Amino acid sequence: MANPTRPRMTHARSRAPRGLLSLLWIPLTCLAFTWVGMRASGAYFAARDMRLANDAIEIRYLTLQQQNQRIEREVKAFQTPAGIVRAARRLGWVKQGEVHLRVP
Repeated sequence: MANPTRPRMTHARSRAPRGLLSLLWIPLTCLAFTWVGMRASGAYFAARDMRLANDAIEIRYLTLQQQNQRIEREVKAFQTPAGIVRAARRLGWVKQGEVHLRVP
């Protein structure tokens, strides 16, 4: 006589814990990667801020350099006789024998 077929016994596994684990694993992984990305981007933001500050300092330096060159040209111009006369006339001085005329 043949053995009667018995129903096959399978290991009963619940799908709920696996589904719950994957539901928690995906968002936690995304949060972890987001946190790592934010921490890594801090260096890039700091470098950008330093570059902007450096650009502002460089612009200020170039402006002051141009101003110094202009002042040096003025000083050289004042060292000539014509430059001295020009500076004195700006201050309202007149040469001997000239009449100062004030227009209202």
